Amino acid sequence: MRRRKPRDPAAPEGAEKTLRFALDPNDCELLLARLSKAGAHWTAETKLLSLYLDTPDCAIGKLGFGFGVRRRGDVTLNDTKEALRRFARGQPGVGGWSTFRHALSVAAPTDARELQKLLRGPNARQSLKLVYQSEAQQSFWSLPFGGDASLVLEQANIVNGIHTRLASLTLIYPENAAGLALAFIATLGKSVPLRLTGETLALTAYQTAGHSDVATPAAITPRLTADTSVAAAFQAIAHAAIDHFLLAQVRVRRLHDVEGVHQCRVALRRFSTALRLFRPLIGGAGAKAVKEDLNRIKSSLRAARDIDVLLARLAGKDADSAVATVRKLLEARREKTYAALVDVLNAPGTEDSLLRVVTWIEAGDWTADAARAEPIGTFVQRKFSKSVPKFHRRCADLEEASPAERHQTRIRAKNLRYGAEFFDGLSAGADAKAFRKRLRGFVAALKKLQTFLGEENDAEMAQHYFARLAEDGDSVRADAAAVAAGAALAAKLRRRGKRQFHKGAEKAREALFDTKPFWTGLARD
Repeated sequence: MRRRKPRDPAAPEGAEKTLRFALDPNDCELLLARLSKAGAHWTAETKLLSLYLDTPDCAIGKLGFGFGVRRRGDVTLNDTKEALRRFARGQPGVGGWSTFRHALSVAAPTDARELQKLLRGPNARQSLKLVYQSEAQQSFWSLPFGGDASLVLEQANIVNGIHTRLASLTLIYPENAAGLALAFIATLGKSVPLRLTGETLALTAYQTAGHSDVATPAAITPRLTADTSVAAAFQAIAHAAIDHFLLAQVRVRRLHDVEGVHQCRVALRRFSTALRLFRPLIGGAGAKAVKEDLNRIKSSLRAARDIDVLLARLAGKDADSAVATVRKLLEARREKTYAALVDVLNAPGTEDSLLRVVTWIEAGDWTADAARAEPIGTFVQRKFSKSVPKFHRRCADLEEASPAERHQTRIRAKNLRYGAEFFDGLSAGADAKAFRKRLRGFVAALKKLQTFLGEENDAEMAQHYFARLAEDGDSVRADAAAVAAGAALAAKLRRRGKRQFHKGAEKAREALFDTKPFWTGLARD
């Protein structure tokens, strides 16, 4: 899923946005038939041959780039050999061949400086190898409700020793046609299974070629200006969180990846933080429905993450018989839990939920309120000048707080941190450098506090986890010894002693209180 940066208030209405969907290549004929039946009009078609090049360790892919040479139209095998020879010699392309580079993710920003540095190295071109060849056919369709809304269907044959077929559908639409465009896709999706994706076909091809470590998912920070409207800023932040989730969940589905689960949870927590931060500007029935749509995914992710945390804890323990017994139990339950999570992620209902969320972000009833035109700089200054002092007061008596209260403080620290991170890409004018330094110092202090409190929370979670297993009749019958051993180990993961906790809490609190407010000077008159 991809979209342009938030529209500048001075820019014309109707800024272009895009969404990308993956589909089974075997469904392409059905899709084309449904497009014609729905009133879409074919406008053009083109062929594109791309030769993707990389270092033996896929350094370019790990930077998040696809790179190589390509040409439109029909191409022979001899044409490709000559193109590669000329590229290795540093000679310009001939016969329509040209060098290309693009982001492997349709969502995540990339830094071209690192790629340029890599390619300037000695004998860099000669060291690049052909990772795969992509023979793509693109067909272009205009949508029946007027304006500039359109679809691009791309079908690709990937060759890297074996042949793999891939397909994607890209929706392109102006802001003022978002509701119509997304309604069209929702109707189309009832006949042809479509899955929102944050990947290009190039990234999927890398992964199918066995290079699963390229373009590791991470939080995405949108670029904003202090004059961006609150509505546009919320949309950019919310979309960035959904994009982050889409990238991460691919790793969970394909690899049962621990980091993928973690990043999925981070993405959905960031989305929830955005809902909370911008409340009541985007509140109401729509926001409530969005939360309900995502709760089932969150629950499955939490179950998988709890087991991963427990296994990580055991990794540092001496491998005695009790630890081995508990690890065997957890690994068996992890396999079962991940299988259930993948089923949730692959379920048609999950795809329907994600499309409803995106439709609400783009065209929900909340978007009609003109009061949401407030500049984001003014909003940030107003919100953080109130919420940060309030959080300081909460932290003042951490030592006397109950475990439940400390857990709530940790959650609020996380929400405040994510809320600040949303604006790391905010252009703050002449004081941009100072603004970013203060913001990152504030985020770092919150992260320290969050980590400090999180270690205690992990101990509580471990004890509750095995207590629940002990109450599960099936688990007791099958794994009574393992459950008992797990409960005994969890009991040893106690929180810090009183003196140690006081010392750590005071240190973390002072670091937070010493940070300078990053939000001052953002308000626009």
